[in-house]
Amino acid sequence: MLQYERQQLIVEYLKQTSIAKIGELAKHLYTSEASIRRDIASLEAVGIVERVYGGVILCESKNEVSSATARMNKNDEAKNLIAQKAAELIHDGDTIIFDNSSTVRNICKHIKKRQKLKIITNNLQICTDLQDTDITVYCTGGEYYKKRAAFLGPYAEEFLRSVHADSLFFSCKGLSKDGILSDVSELEIFLRKLMIKQADKAYCLCDSSKLDTRYAFKLCDAEDLTDIICDKPLPEFVKL
Repeated sequence: MLQYERQQLIVEYLKQTSIAKIGELAKHLYTSEASIRRDIASLEAVGIVERVYGGVILCESKNEVSSATARMNKNDEAKNLIAQKAAELIHDGDTIIFDNSSTVRNICKHIKKRQKLKIITNNLQICTDLQDTDITVYCTGGEYYKKRAAFLGPYAEEFLRSVHADSLFFSCKGLSKDGILSDVSELEIFLRKLMIKQADKAYCLCDSSKLDTRYAFKLCDAEDLTDIICDKPLPEFVKL
C-alpha cells in the first residue's frame, strides 16, 4: 500500500472512531507501528491530525467539511472579486463545468446575460441561481448531499464522462508551498479530477486564505491547470 493511500485510510478511520492508538491503527491497516508513526508525523505536520494523551485525533477545525451556507458567508469580498475575474473568461456559446464550491457559485450573477451558454454542474444551488436566465443548465445528478448542496458519487461521475467542456471552474480548500491542490472530501476530489479531465481548460478559484495550506486528499498539481485565479498576486511557490 502506498503511503498516501495509508494516510487517507488513517483519516477515514479517525472520522469513524474519533480517537485511535498507534497499535490499533497498525492492526487495522495491517502494517507496522513504525509506518503508522511516520504517517501520523506527516499528517500532524500539515495539521490533519493531532497526537493527544491516549492516541491520535483529527484536527476538526481544519478538516471538517463545512456546509454550503457557511461557505457562502466566508470571505465574501475576496470570492466576489475572484468570480468577476473568472466571468471575464466565459464567452457566448461556451460549454462550462462548474463544481459545487461557493466561490464558483458567485460567478452566476456575472454571466446571466451570456448568450447560448451551457453550464454543467453538480451544484443544486447553481441550477436555481440560473433558472430565470437563457442559459442552458445540465445537472449531473447522483446522490444528493444536503450539507454540501451537491450531487456526488458514481452516478454523477458517469454523467461527467459523457460530456466535454471548453472550460472548468472549480475550487478547493488548500494550495500548498509545493504546488499541490488538496481538500478534505474524497468524494469531491474524485469528481473534480474527472471534471479536469473532461475540460479543455481548468481554472482554480482560490482566495488568499487557502494559500500555503495542505489537506488530506490531493487533487492535482498547480502545473496541471490553465490558471489559478486569486484575489491577491500568487506567491512565487505557485508554478503554472
